[in-house]
Amino acid sequence: MRILSTQIPPSGGSAYIGGYNVTDDANKARKIIGYVPQEISVWTDITAYDNLLIYSKIYGIPSSERKEK
Repeated sequence: MRILSTQIPPSGGSAYIGGYNVTDDANKARKIIGYVPQEISVWTDITAYDNLLIYSKIYGIPSSERKEK
């Protein structure tokens, strides 16, 4: 699921969502999916801020749009 939701790149081969390659067309693939994991998808050993920072970087939010400490 992490590969299909573009959180991590595939280690081999290719994966597609709605015809979009999750590596080459990650932004387009993200726009057509919704993903709600059944388990907690945050790290409990770091702060909430750091969790949000990690996900903002994973999803390509530019640093100019993030409020970093």
